[in-house]
Amino acid sequence: MKPLISLIYASRSAEHFHEHEIPDLLKQARLANAKHELTGMLLYIGGAFVQALEGQPAMVEAVFGTIARDKRHTQIALITKEAIAERAYEGWTMSHKTLDPVEAGELIGETEYFTSAIWVTQLDSNRAKKLLSAASMRWKIEHRSGKYRALGRGA
Repeated sequence: MKPLISLIYASRSAEHFHEHEIPDLLKQARLANAKHELTGMLLYIGGAFVQALEGQPAMVEAVFGTIARDKRHTQIALITKEAIAERAYEGWTMSHKTLDPVEAGELIGETEYFTSAIWVTQLDSNRAKKLLSAASMRWKIEHRSGKYRALGRGA
């Protein structure tokens, strides 16, 4: 079994990036992630991103390097990078959920947390993991009808 890592980061979207552009961003990410056997989840919260990427270390680090140079992102903060025994997002080349800042706060039990302008630079590993886990559970419930597609088929 090949070693796996999980990398979580947060960033602000650049002023020129708008929420209606997310479907195009996801289409690009899903194709690239399927090619590199990456899985993960992307959250969009009031003009900012929180993303988890999983896969072989070299691939995850290469994609994160590309993200760090992407002009759609500003204030990129690496939250955690760690070895994992198994994928949390198995079969999802990139699931996505857009959350209202208050809704995101409710998912971690801190209603006002994501309404602060500086949360992107202060999001810690525990909050990020809790948020991604709760959002992925919500995503699974919303997509039980089989609307998401498995790895390699554009999920």
